[in-house]
This record gives sequence, C-alpha cells and structure tokens, in this order.
Amino acid sequence: MRLPVRSLDNWRRLGPYEKFEQAVYGLLILFIALMVVHSLIFLALKLFEDILAAITFGEAALLKDAFGAILTVVILLEFNRSILAAMRGGAGLLELRIVVMIVIIVIARKLILFDYSAANLKNALFLGALILALGALYWLIGNAERQRSEAPPD
Repeated sequence: MRLPVRSLDNWRRLGPYEKFEQAVYGLLILFIALMVVHSLIFLALKLFEDILAAITFGEAALLKDAFGAILTVVILLEFNRSILAAMRGGAGLLELRIVVMIVIIVIARKLILFDYSAANLKNALFLGALILALGALYWLIGNAERQRSEAPPD
C-alpha cells in the first residue's frame, strides 16, 4: 500500500522504490512547472508583440497561434495535476480521468490548429471519431466514479 507523502513520518514508512518514485514525481512537477512558466512568458511576449505591432486578432493564423499557446499551458497544468494526483496516491479512476482529459485537450488543440484547407475527409473523420470515443470514455469514467461514491459502504 502506498502512503501519501505528507509528513516525515510517512516518508520513513515508504520503501526504497516508493521513495524513488516520490522523488521522481517531485522532479517532474518541478520541470513541468518550469515549462509552464516558460510557456507563459513566451505567450505574454508574443501577445504583447502582436498588440504593439497593431495586428488585429481577426487573422486566423494569429488566433491559431494564440489559442495553441494557451492550450499548451492548459495541457501542461493538467499534466502536472495528474502527476500530483499520482504522487498523493490518488484513486486509479481519478488518474485515468485526468489522463483522458489531457488527451482530449491535446486533440482539441490539434483541431484548433488543424489546416482544414489541406485536410482530407479521412483525417477529419478519424479525428472526429477519436474525440467522440474519448468523450464517451471520459463520461464512462465519471459515471463509474458517481456510482462508486453513491454505493453504500461495505
């Protein structure tokens, strides 16, 4: 059984591999946090540069760039949350739900940045079917969580 690391006493109870795992999770959280800060700085500088250049946000390419950068930050934050949930010893369904949400956001980013002028029907149908399947999976996981929380304790 893996204990959430909240105190020095809990840390002492962990085995060598669990300590290693917690340390790696901590490093990953730090690295992703640095990536978030870097992405936010890049986004702020890019938007500030566009505003100073008096570029209107009506241009499709500019909107794609801005939304792509914003969704990159959201993806990184959700990824960090999933690592934090794993580090705290979260339930398997919670972790799975977060991972599915990350994949949905990544595909949404792909759809926003997708060049529809050069798209063929097969790729568009594939992406649509994939997002529907992932949405259904996300709903099923949420439904399982609701049923689990409504079930009487054993």
